Amino acid sequence: MDASTPTDIPNWRRFWAKTFPRGDEPRDEASMTHPLWAHLLDVANVADLLWDAYLPSHLRNSFLSSTGASSAELRRRMSLWIGLHDVGKAIPSFQSLHGPTWSRLEKGGLGADAPGQYRVHHGHATAPALFRWIEQTASSEATVTYWKRMAVFVSYHHGRLQKFGFDGFSGPLDDWREDPRTLGPSAWRDAREALISNLVSAWAGDGWPETEEVSPQWPPWLLGFAGWATLADWIGSMSLHFPKDVPASGDLKTYIEQSREGAKEALREVGIAETASIATTDFSEMFGFSDPRALQMMTGEVERSSSPSLTIMEAPTGEGKTEAAFRLAARQQFSSPTDGETASKDSNEEGSSDDRSGIYVGMPSRATSNGLFPRFEDFLRRSCAPEKAPNLVLVHGTADLHPSRQRLLGNEPGIEDVHNQDGNSLSSEETEQAEVQTKSWFLPKKRSLLASYGVGTVDQTFLGVLYSKHFFLRLLGLAGKTVIFDEVHAYDTYMGRLFERLLEWLRALGTDVILLSATLPSSSRTRMLRAWGSEPDEDYAETNFWSVEDGELVSSENGDSEGDYPALWRAESGDVGKHVLADNAVNQGQEASIERQDPSPSAIVEEVKTAIRPDPDGQGACVAVIVNTVTRAQKIYSALQEKGIGLPEEDVWLLHARFPQGERSRREEAVVERFGPQRTPGTPGVLIATQVAEQSLDLDFDLMLSDLAPIDLLLQRAGRLHRHLETHEGMRPAKHQSPTLKVICPAAYEGWMPILEKHGMGFVYDSLVLYRTWNLLRKVDGWSLPEDYRPFIEEVYGETGAPEFLTDEAKDKWQEARREAENRQAVESSEARARIIPSREELRSLAETESVSLADDEDPDVHQDLQALTRWSEIPSVDVVCLHRGPDGDRLFLDRACTEEAPLGDLPKPDATRQVMKQAARLSGRDLAPFLQEREDLEWEEMVAQTPALLHHQRLVFENGHWDGGPGDVPNLRLDPELGVLIGPDDP
Repeated sequence: MDASTPTDIPNWRRFWAKTFPRGDEPRDEASMTHPLWAHLLDVANVADLLWDAYLPSHLRNSFLSSTGASSAELRRRMSLWIGLHDVGKAIPSFQSLHGPTWSRLEKGGLGADAPGQYRVHHGHATAPALFRWIEQTASSEATVTYWKRMAVFVSYHHGRLQKFGFDGFSGPLDDWREDPRTLGPSAWRDAREALISNLVSAWAGDGWPETEEVSPQWPPWLLGFAGWATLADWIGSMSLHFPKDVPASGDLKTYIEQSREGAKEALREVGIAETASIATTDFSEMFGFSDPRALQMMTGEVERSSSPSLTIMEAPTGEGKTEAAFRLAARQQFSSPTDGETASKDSNEEGSSDDRSGIYVGMPSRATSNGLFPRFEDFLRRSCAPEKAPNLVLVHGTADLHPSRQRLLGNEPGIEDVHNQDGNSLSSEETEQAEVQTKSWFLPKKRSLLASYGVGTVDQTFLGVLYSKHFFLRLLGLAGKTVIFDEVHAYDTYMGRLFERLLEWLRALGTDVILLSATLPSSSRTRMLRAWGSEPDEDYAETNFWSVEDGELVSSENGDSEGDYPALWRAESGDVGKHVLADNAVNQGQEASIERQDPSPSAIVEEVKTAIRPDPDGQGACVAVIVNTVTRAQKIYSALQEKGIGLPEEDVWLLHARFPQGERSRREEAVVERFGPQRTPGTPGVLIATQVAEQSLDLDFDLMLSDLAPIDLLLQRAGRLHRHLETHEGMRPAKHQSPTLKVICPAAYEGWMPILEKHGMGFVYDSLVLYRTWNLLRKVDGWSLPEDYRPFIEEVYGETGAPEFLTDEAKDKWQEARREAENRQAVESSEARARIIPSREELRSLAETESVSLADDEDPDVHQDLQALTRWSEIPSVDVVCLHRGPDGDRLFLDRACTEEAPLGDLPKPDATRQVMKQAARLSGRDLAPFLQEREDLEWEEMVAQTPALLHHQRLVFENGHWDGGPGDVPNLRLDPELGVLIGPDDP
């Protein structure tokens, strides 16, 4: 609508929604605008198309369960209700932002005094406008309540909560909603109601779906509805696809038809519905081999659930839990073929008419996500029909550095006239199986969960139940999917509380969940089942025992229903069933000896030298030294280099999280090649690493030295001992034919904690858990797995008192550690409660929340009280980019040798962004992190202003490997090419 708009049109057609500036023309003077009524119809059309194109059936059925309306009728009215999301823009404070429009409104009689003094966010203004309209048009109080609830959640589409302090919507509105200076006097109200009535009439005719009864409890599907509204708004704001220069007058129905074609085009551009479904559940087709392990076979015996289900799978490391989970997820997602498509070759599968919407795999870290991505990608290529490409994304903070991102064609999204328009490039890679695509629209993390298939960190799912911006959009992205969570035993109290709330909401939104762990404490498993809504008891609804006979999995009459392992728990509709594997079905048992190792770096070096020394057959050991802190790893590696162990540099590696991302990725790839499944047996090598090697990498060692850690993590680390039996059987060094774990801690019970602290092993894990682990190891000289998994875990994590043999002083330490653990758990529980969204029973409390902008989870400047923290730590951290100053003192380089200049002038172009992001690292420290977060670097902020990936990173410029940018009490930093970032004077 341009400046030549006739003066005789009704005011409701004069309102503007968006502008189209030309060149340097400022928005408030832009001659061309997109009318509000047109934008509302654009978004309504997108919402209507998303009903079939994206919303999972469980969510659609949830909508329908609350009203007697037909599917077609409710779909149209809910889509329009979403379209009306921006009717709150028809208020003085917003309309005055565009000068020409404001002049026309004044001429039409809608002038207002000083609108800028009485501003209210237009999203929040939408709710009272819709309240008033539905009150005047609906014939029953239940119908009014039903649609008002949705109006509340439509008003949150910009990620701002607002208190709507009413009881059952019958109480008085807040002052700002009654003040004519905010929403405008009666003429503005009449214009808004005329706008709504005309759109309703053109869209769906007169009348409104009536509801006979509404539960006092707000339905959980409202969060899915809020995500649907936000998604529709984002796509409906891609102005490139919708009519421009809209005439000031004309039939609204004609525009609806034109807009609908634009909505179809926008959805095609985004590719939100263009992805392949799982087409087979045949094991050999999915994985390319036809010899599944017992656990993988057992998942074929678990019936496909018709309602959301929770599966907890516990089995030793190396038993194939990942493939078993993929197979189970495929069975859940499998739909019956239609129109001549090829049916599954698995004769046990019967397909289903209900749809599931994809798979997401939540991993404990970025490294584990990167490691799993190619395996999941290969699984999808084999499992999906080749006619259509699976839309697959990698989802975590540094995913842009991954090769999957570098396959994208074209540029990153440009800055368009709407904040959420994301460009039109896509990625493709031709294969013999299904092509796997990544639409660039899905790359921003808030939207990544909307893609049908994804691998990323568990943190991305936690943000769906934290007060983070657009948390409901993340939940929509998970609705109807099968979500796999790996290594769930590693969650602390804070993460555990988040996870329990997440489980509750995932069930409410029709999501199937699969949890993987080597083993869980029984208390943790019980909490997870209860969070799902199932009450476990000793006599499970059904217990099935399985054994292996002649390579086939068969039902077994024998089995002990208490304490069995490996096992699979399945909760559905409140009932819990259990599947248990017999001992003869376990492929990856382990008979390992446990010895003590002196903590000092010099003693560790001597032990390594002994292990790598060739035996009479000329074979030396591959040794892993896993320690608890980066500084300790750097010191041991430096001691190794100083002593000299006679191995070439390609056989000795240091790996930790304090390398810049590019170097860390290079080292991870090299370590897997050197110590992975295909390593050459008998060729000695050494890896010094922190916890990054605990879960993320597929490695195989002959001997392991490990700092004392909680028993579950020691078991996890030891899973890298003799991991690939079939590859290296009979080829181990003579003195390492059986696995040996040397735990780095003193054997004596007195005074051991100060020794640990002296060597940098304290302050990482819970002291009480370390005490209990030490006490357990004191009594054994080895373990036999899988038999010892459960008793070991329960002894450490169960309720046990201090051992009687301890001295009074040691008992005091034990009790002090218990009190510290209880206090820490209380603090973490409290912190989780402060940041977590309400339970499904308390959803209405969102409408009683004080007005607040939801926290941006990526912004470290947000105060911790508001930050959407997915992990709790009392030690702050900061993301940095490590650059090097050149010899001329002016230019900045990516490398210390100053051979590759940092392409800062080319930001935010994708290639330049990736090159700079390769220098990113995360640093933590009580003194260092707060200082870095608060320091000003205006030049850097200007450089990265249009580069979202770098916005919340600090720049550190090193000169000759040194950074000295802080006051005296802030540790100096060094960046060493072999050791990574070193903090403080005590580092090597």
